[in-house]
Parts: sequence; C-alpha cells; structure tokens
Amino acid sequence: MLPAFLLVAAAVLVFSYAFASVPLPEDLDLAPTVVYDVRGEEIGELQQQATREDISLADLPDHVTSAVLAAEDAGFYDHSGVSIPGIARAAYTNVVRGEIRQGGSTISQQYVKNLTGEAEDTMLRKVNEAALAVKLERQYSKDQILELYLNSIYFGRGAYGIQAASRAYFGVDAQDLSPEQAALLAGIMPAPSAWDPERDPERAEGRYRYVLDRLGEEGWADEEELARMRAAYPEAEPPRVVVSRRAPFFLAMVEQELASKVGAEQVHRGLTVRTTLDLRMQEAAERTYQEAFAELEIPEGESPPTGALVSLDPGSGGVRALVGGSDYGSDQYNLAIGGPAAQGRQPGSTFKPFGLAAWIELGYSPESIVDAPAQVTFTAEDLGASEDWEPQNYGGADYGRISLREATWRSANTPYARLAVDIGPDAILDIARRAGVDPRGNLSADPALVLGTGEVTPMELAESYNSFASGGTYHRSQSILEVTRDGQTLMRANTDGRRAFSEQVAYNVSDVLQGVLTDGTGTAARIDRPAAGKTGTTSNNADAWFAGYTPDLTTVVWMGNRDGNETMVGSPTGGGFPASLWGAYMTEALEGVDPTSFPDPPGELAMFGEPPDCEAGEQLVQSDGDDAASGMVCEEIEPPECDAGQELVLADPDDPNSAQVCEDPAPEPPECAGDEELVPSDPDDPDSELTCVAPEPEPEPEPEPEPEPEPEPEPEPEPEPEPEPEPEPEPDEGDGEDAASDNGGGSSQAEPGPETEGDAQSQGEANEGDEADGEDP
Repeated sequence: MLPAFLLVAAAVLVFSYAFASVPLPEDLDLAPTVVYDVRGEEIGELQQQATREDISLADLPDHVTSAVLAAEDAGFYDHSGVSIPGIARAAYTNVVRGEIRQGGSTISQQYVKNLTGEAEDTMLRKVNEAALAVKLERQYSKDQILELYLNSIYFGRGAYGIQAASRAYFGVDAQDLSPEQAALLAGIMPAPSAWDPERDPERAEGRYRYVLDRLGEEGWADEEELARMRAAYPEAEPPRVVVSRRAPFFLAMVEQELASKVGAEQVHRGLTVRTTLDLRMQEAAERTYQEAFAELEIPEGESPPTGALVSLDPGSGGVRALVGGSDYGSDQYNLAIGGPAAQGRQPGSTFKPFGLAAWIELGYSPESIVDAPAQVTFTAEDLGASEDWEPQNYGGADYGRISLREATWRSANTPYARLAVDIGPDAILDIARRAGVDPRGNLSADPALVLGTGEVTPMELAESYNSFASGGTYHRSQSILEVTRDGQTLMRANTDGRRAFSEQVAYNVSDVLQGVLTDGTGTAARIDRPAAGKTGTTSNNADAWFAGYTPDLTTVVWMGNRDGNETMVGSPTGGGFPASLWGAYMTEALEGVDPTSFPDPPGELAMFGEPPDCEAGEQLVQSDGDDAASGMVCEEIEPPECDAGQELVLADPDDPNSAQVCEDPAPEPPECAGDEELVPSDPDDPDSELTCVAPEPEPEPEPEPEPEPEPEPEPEPEPEPEPEPEPEPEPDEGDGEDAASDNGGGSSQAEPGPETEGDAQSQGEANEGDEADGEDP
C-alpha cells in the first residue's frame, strides 16, 4: 500500500512542476535523418516521402474527424487534456503487470509527445505529458488542438499530417477522402509503419473494422452506413519508393527499427544514426550477388530465380551486409528477413547442425559409426504418428556404415533421421531455438525437422549459425548501434549476448562443419582461410542454401523463386550456385583481414572418441544395438556353421575384419595323361575350371625352294654388211639443175630421219606421265 501512495505523491509533484515550469514546445520541426555505417561513412538520408502541408479543420469532411476521434479519443471534447478514467485504467494495468503497458493518452497528450520527441516509455514522461497537455488546453481551443494534431501526426510512409497521408495512401487531397479511406487512415495511426496495408494487410483490415465498430458505438454512423463501409474496404496505393544508391534494403530495415525503438514520429526529425553496416562489405555483397545471378542461363519464357544474402558479426550480431533481392526499385520485398510477415523457407540440410549439436550436448561423439543406407523406414507405430516415414539419401546413395562426421560432410539423410528418432526431435528443436531459429515459435517437434522441413528466414539462419561462430553465444541481429539528435543520445544498442550452448558444443560442431568445405558437399565455397558451413537443398530443388562462417564473419546465401516453392530453373543445389556465391563474397569481404583459426575444443572431444581398431576376426558394433547413440566396441565375429565339406573363408580376402563365409572347397584338378597340360577352360577367365589339353604338334619345316637356273646369254647379232654405194647418176644434158632439185625434195618427205623420230618418242613419254599423275592427258 505504501509504495502505491508514494508513487501517486511523486506523480503529483512532477505534474505540478511541469505545469508551472516547463514551457510548451514549438511546432513540429522536420529535418532529414542521416545514416552512417560502422566506420562513420555516410550511407544515405531518411527523408519524407510526402511533403507536409497543413490543412484547416474547417476544410475536412466530418467523417474524417469522426474516424480519428473514434479511433484515438472519443471523449476529446469532454476532457481538459487528460482523461482521468483512461489514466486510471492504464495505471491499474501497469501496476499489476509491473511495466508500462497502457498509456491512456488523449489527443492533446499525443500532440505534446510528438512535439517533445521523447520516446522512452516511463511513468515520469507520462506525468510530464499530462501536465503539458493541460497547459496546452488552457492556451488553445479544442478545434485548434485537433487541427494541430491532424497536421503533425505521423501516418507512416514518411507522411506527416492528414494531407500528406491522403496523398501517400490514396493519391487524393484530405478534403476528398471517402469515409472508408478516412477510417483506414485512422485505424493505422497508432503504429502506421507496422500496420501499413502494404506491409500487414490483415492487421490493417482488422484496425479498419475496429474503427467502424467504434463509430457505431459512439452513434456517429448508423447501421446502413456501417454495412456499406464493411462491404467496401478501400484499396491503398503501393508506397512511393525513394531508392537509395547504397544499401536500399538495409536503409528500409533501419527505418523500421527506428520506428519501433524511438517512435515512428521521430524517424524524420533530424536524427543521426550510426549503424552496424560495413559499406565495404555491402558493396562486395551487392557486386558478387549481381555478377553471379547475371551468369545464370535462363531459357526464354522461364522465370529466373532470385535470392538473398545476409552477413553478421559473430561478436555482436551486427548486420555487416544485406541484399534482400535483385532490385529494390521494382520490388521492396526483403527476402533476407522474409518480408513484413517474416515468411520463412525450408532450410533443407542446413538444419542438420542443430541435430549434431543436440547429439554432442547429450555427450555423444561425431565419430560414432552410423548406418547410412539409401532409405530407411520408420513405422507410424514407432513414431506415434499417423503414417510411416521413409526418408532417403539424395540421389538414392547408399553410404554403408560411416561416422556421423562423414555423414555430415556427405549430407546423408538416413543417419540424421535415425539420430532424430533416437534422441528425440524436442532436443533438436530446443537447441535450434536457443541458437536463434524460430523466434515466433512456429516450428513443431517432428523427426523430419532435422532434415529441414520447417521454415526459417535467411536472417534467422544467420543468427543461429552466428551462435556457432561466436563459441556458443547468441546475439540477436541488429542494424542500429546509436541514435542521437543535437548531441543527445536517444538510443544505444545492447550488444551483450546470451549463452545458447556450451563452448564444447560450438567448437565440436565447427570442427565437423569445416570438413564440409574441404571434403564434403560444400567444396565450391572453399576460401583461403579456416571456414565452416553446410549446404542445403529442399525437395524438387525449390530452395538452395549455403550457410557458413569464419571466426570473423557469418554469412547465409539463399536462392529460390520469389513466390511459391516451384522447382528452380536448372535445379541448382546448395553445393552449387549458393556455395560459389558465398565463397566469392567472403573472399572479397575478408580481404585484408588476417585469417583466424578456430580454437581447439575445450576438454575432451566427447564421451568417447575415435572408434577402436579391431583385430582380425572382430567387427565394430554399437555397444547397445537398440541405441544409435551408444559407443562402438569390437566384437568377435561368430563364424557360421558350414556344411560338410565346406570351409570358412573371409568374404573380402584383403580385409581381415570382413565377415567369414562358408565356401565349397575348390574341385581337385583332373589328372592329365602323357604330355597333356592343365589350362583354364575359358582363356579369358583365369579362374575358370581347369581342363586337360594335349599340346599341339610342332609344324614340319617347309623345303627350301630350288634356285632358278641362270639364263643363257643371247648371241650377239652379226654386224650388218655396209650397203654398197649407189652409182652417181649421170647428169642429163641441158636440164641438170632442175633434176637435182626435184630429187632433194622427194627424199625429205618420204622417210623421216633419226632426229624427227626421237622428238615424237619424247612427247609420248611426257603424256604417259601426266596421265599417271591424274591430270588430263
């Protein structure tokens, strides 16, 4: 009783002091808010999207003022600045709950709050506001106060005042607002940035119907009007986008965070905001993202996939880089945070590390030998479910008996399914939530959860992997470090984390996940420094992920379709495009940063370590055959009982630990007679049955051919006798000259001489040569 009395007395003193000494603030002062990165480099400004323009209360339709009063302060014209019943209700609720949950603020108090710019929700501020509201009521008329309020209240979308809001939401002047449009604007006034119809249509419509109910309760609208308004929910225009040249998705996220932490009405009032973003890393993220997606070959008529990238600091959870989609100018839906409703996607095998972490936390080792067949079946009776569960490995691969470490590297599903059934899905979901997944509690404890059948956002997955990178400490992601105005600090971030799980769990998980990049499905993400990570691909290749980290930076890459879970063009997997993009970005982002090694795990690796080496005739088995988490021991192989005449042999002669099997003895080879010899019956199969074969006789040598007789020399021809010289004719008398001339001409034409014959023979040889070369003769 005494504490309550003292609280009331203190409130009266503060009220009296404020009323007497604190002057009313001047009218609302709007100025751009400047945003800086973690190094002090300017990112951009948050400016109004619609210019404030005052409008007279007399120019507004009655249905506009009625909607605002019904939603915010129906007794406005009846009180003197403070609603005693409202304060009483709020005080009772706040005392019972031990915190400020209700304000009971009148329109006059809200106007004072907007002018003072105080965002901290304390009892002292409430009393101070009440005193100034009473002072305001004594200096201005009710109509003047309502007009000041309507021209200064923040409606979201960078719009201050009813005139700017009318244009921002409906593209009309305030005096032309319909009753339905006025009711929608009045409904979202308490939290316009969060309840914007574009951001949260369900909440916006719910607030619209709340205003209609209040209009009916106050008698300011009859049933016929209300029925018409309920059937005519107004459609707001999409927000006008002011695109920043640098980090537009991040700046939009900063604006939302400012609205929740210092008040939406303060966002555009000359704030100085220092953020967690590293512009150098941001530029690397945007460049590598655009280059990677530009290289995708998309067939004509097919829709290209999109993606998101988010990068966090392991020591604080600060957002170092963020890409929420391909083009903020055409689509402001931030895929990195799942849009306004934080809509997640199935993470596939990137969820397996939480199963591994739960396994290690229970005291088991990643070196445990597990069965990894192509498919396993769990009956509905075993699961306590309505149907059987038959998980299988990607591509139907059968890995035999391997360690859980190797099963993680290969992203085998069947051993992780067995793990989830053996240790229980509750343990896996619990450690995933502690790490940062599922802050809204939407996931259910189902064995299939370990294979990534739930839904998470890229930001949630980055937060949870950040818990591994930080050695087991969870840091909630944040974009703002400090907010000041005129040198006064309005907000400073708390970068302290909380313990999610032990260092031993975190370090052992990191030890296993490093092998994914060096020896497993994530080799495309390999970078020139120690790194750990995991690939993830969902059914039908609808989503592909790579989540990974170094001791200095955690990054998650997701790709998929903008809407729905249809198969992506080209059916990419997490070990392909996302892993390559992750590696390219991390290489640039960490350029100039000295590589840091992961620390050694503290204490023993786990309850038991490497499996023992068995001797010949022994095999590895679970110490408890019904518990996959039990240790591995060597057990002597019981030889089978063989039939008469059979003998025990190793199934694999090269493996002394292989099982023993019964084999019939090899048949005795036949006895060969004389010079016969044993040879395989199939020359191409040396292990085929032996048979006796007589050697082939050697062939007799062929007789040498007799030499041909040398030809006898031809007799030399006898020399021809020289012809006797013809007698010279006696010259004719009187005509000797003409006779000699005729004889010479006749001899030249009748018998060609030796020179002419030789020329003809040479020409004939040349033609034969041309024909032999294939040319025309």
